[in-house]
Amino acid sequence: MEYLFLAVPQLILKVNHAITSNVDHINLIGSGDETRAFCYVLDAVKGLKILMNNGVDHEIYHIGNSDEEIKILDLAKLIIKKLGQSISVNPGENLHIGGTSRRCPDVNKISSLGYKAEYDLNKGLRETINNRYI
Repeated sequence: MEYLFLAVPQLILKVNHAITSNVDHINLIGSGDETRAFCYVLDAVKGLKILMNNGVDHEIYHIGNSDEEIKILDLAKLIIKKLGQSISVNPGENLHIGGTSRRCPDVNKISSLGYKAEYDLNKGLRETINNRYI
């Protein structure tokens, strides 16, 4: 459920900071080859409701969207494009301690309870950017 944490809001804030600071680039944490699958907050809430009503107690379920795994570098470029900017992206050297090269949930278990993400990455980014949830 990366949407609830750092990557998308952090990248949007970095791009906005670059714009307001007259900087022509942003810097990533990590190489940019790390991949993530993002889940829009309304899909996460929907998944939690399904689990409250139909989930089995003490079972582990993954909520998310495993259909669109994307490299962080490509996500940054997509956000820059959606914001109508032409700044560049510089890869970083290392991930934070405990960072992983890949995060993509297996949603088969929760899908069997009726969960299906309604927001793909583009729709979720559009909602996040347009509604200024950051």
